[in-house]
Amino acid sequence: MKKSMIIGVLGALVLLGGAIFFTSRGKQNPAAEALALCLKEKGVVEYGAYWCPNCQEQKQRFGSGAKLIDYVECAMPGNPRAQSPKCQAAGITGYPTWVFPDGNRLVGLQSLERLAEAAGCAYAPAK
Repeated sequence: MKKSMIIGVLGALVLLGGAIFFTSRGKQNPAAEALALCLKEKGVVEYGAYWCPNCQEQKQRFGSGAKLIDYVECAMPGNPRAQSPKCQAAGITGYPTWVFPDGNRLVGLQSLERLAEAAGCAYAPAK
């Protein structure tokens, strides 16, 4: 009984993850894509974890531009509670964390406007 319940829960999580993935990957947002490219060019890095709901929401805000972000996965494969050495060395304590070349950080879910302002990027969302 417990084994089938665990399998059911895992199956539901996989379906939920797939739904999030497929609903967020096709959304075209040229302004968000341009912002993502600017962030990458300026050396801004996002640290996150696959299990983090705010990280998933942050990706959705960028739509198809999310693939352009310089992203570091902090969760260790097979042990999501463990943090990768790269994230430990960067002093990451919350997700998502945006690290700017000057050392400034933004922790938590951010608006695209706030990220643009912090990085000195132009951002003009469609009305």
